[in-house]
Amino acid sequence: MFEVLQLCGAIGYSDAQISVILTRDYPPEKIKDILSAINTPGTEEWKNYNFGATAGEFNLAFKLLQNAGESKDMYEAYSTEMRRRAINVALEEKFGI
Repeated sequence: MFEVLQLCGAIGYSDAQISVILTRDYPPEKIKDILSAINTPGTEEWKNYNFGATAGEFNLAFKLLQNAGESKDMYEAYSTEMRRRAINVALEEKFGI
């Protein structure tokens, strides 16, 4: 299950999307517990989802940076991603979003 949560984090799946993924292997009550744990800091589920999210962002930024010198479009994609990330970090720090 933790590998699935890491992948869902890397892709940025919402609770609703994670729920659909988990329905194949878990009953509804267990899915409810898993989703609750994903949103509870410090739990293994939360750690794995957030590890995946952070690793996914890192991999995206790394690939964009690697290719930024190849074309103007790739550089613009990298710059846009860095701006998006800075905005998200600021929102999280100031408002907890």
